Amino acid sequence: MDLFNRFSSIIEESFHNDPSFLTIRDKAYQRLVNDTSFFSVKMPDSVRGAVKRLESRCPNLLAAFCDMLLRKSPTSRRLSSDEIMTRLKKILLVLKYVNSKDLFMEAHKAHLMRRLILETSADSELEELMVEKLREVGMPAELVNRLVRMFQDIKVSHDLTHEFHEKTKNNNLAAGADSLSGFLSSEMISIKILSSGTWLPRTLPKVSMALPPELEDFIPQIEDFYKQKHQGRQLIWQHHLSHGLVIYSPPQPTNHMEANGQPPHVELEMTTLQIVVLYAWRHRDFDQRLRLDSLLTATGLSDLELRKTLWSLSERPKMEQQIILYSPEVASEKDFTNETEFWINPSFGVCRSGRPPNRRRVNMIGRLQLTQTGCEEESLAIVQLRQLRVQEAVVRVMKIRKRLPFIEVYQQVICLLKDQFIPSKKMLKEVLEWLIERRYIERDSQQIDTFVYVS
Repeated sequence: MDLFNRFSSIIEESFHNDPSFLTIRDKAYQRLVNDTSFFSVKMPDSVRGAVKRLESRCPNLLAAFCDMLLRKSPTSRRLSSDEIMTRLKKILLVLKYVNSKDLFMEAHKAHLMRRLILETSADSELEELMVEKLREVGMPAELVNRLVRMFQDIKVSHDLTHEFHEKTKNNNLAAGADSLSGFLSSEMISIKILSSGTWLPRTLPKVSMALPPELEDFIPQIEDFYKQKHQGRQLIWQHHLSHGLVIYSPPQPTNHMEANGQPPHVELEMTTLQIVVLYAWRHRDFDQRLRLDSLLTATGLSDLELRKTLWSLSERPKMEQQIILYSPEVASEKDFTNETEFWINPSFGVCRSGRPPNRRRVNMIGRLQLTQTGCEEESLAIVQLRQLRVQEAVVRVMKIRKRLPFIEVYQQVICLLKDQFIPSKKMLKEVLEWLIERRYIERDSQQIDTFVYVS
């Protein structure tokens, strides 16, 4: 942005904003932000192709910076709302020159999902204002409308949670009971009913796990409550997106612990998977050592999910003493074996360099995992979505023009999709072959590189 402003000032002061110089500035800046020499990411060239091409990471970096400004972070805390909005406008200005705007929208949506689910937005008004700004700068209406529906789902879920609290409170009073789940009351439960088509790119497989009984008891209550309000709708639980607050109190607090800065209790913000792992020691001594196969049985998690969750509890960078200890030492979660033993460290600490913690709440969630897929699968999903966009664009062009050579088809498709991404010629050729097989278009009998729309 400093570079852009510097040259803009030069053009204004020396050339009085001459259009030719402004055009040169725009072309140079577009080339800069889309350059792959310094920061790049490998994306599949097509769905079926094994060849990958480099694309600029600028869209992902812009989305990450936007997330830093909009979520509760040290950066957003020291800035006023006006200062945050000024920086967001600068992000939108840079975004104007980005070729792969669809990558920004996917990354921005993922960050927004985390902020809304974890309730870490610094300012809800700024969140909604940012979405409207994306609409104003020309982002696809379909993608922007999905972001709007996400806010609507959160507001509806807030109202549902309030109604659920009131209903269970009245039912419990009528039954003469405080709660149906022991010490966990309904007021501690927050419900989020999210539209799968809006929040998730596709239907995800259900993550199996052995929920603690205190949570399991509420599921049928919530389902019955929701079915009474919405007949015919089905709830699919995505427990890997859920989180909770675990309060840990030392079994025998001592003056020595308090002198070292250990508070009488610590509040741990955790994912449901992390809570499930800790509950494996619910009726065991903390120092009892459990092997990997025992934890698989106790938690009901898959081997992959269990390994990642154990690693998040035993190798948290900000923890001076980890919550879970293991032996022998390994380099990563992939090196855990059935010989590895795990146990809870009751004297875990959040202080660093011998200094007491300023807060009793510790965030163990980090970056909430929204999907079970890796980077390659996510990249492939983006390419598949791009292919659908190209299919729509080709059919739209051919329906109007009826007959076009390949080079003109390519130019017309780029003209339609330039605000989202620039498709490769290889992807376009695959799409054309797909449309020929399904009789949407056909090759001209006289000129093989010319395509004709089939009405």
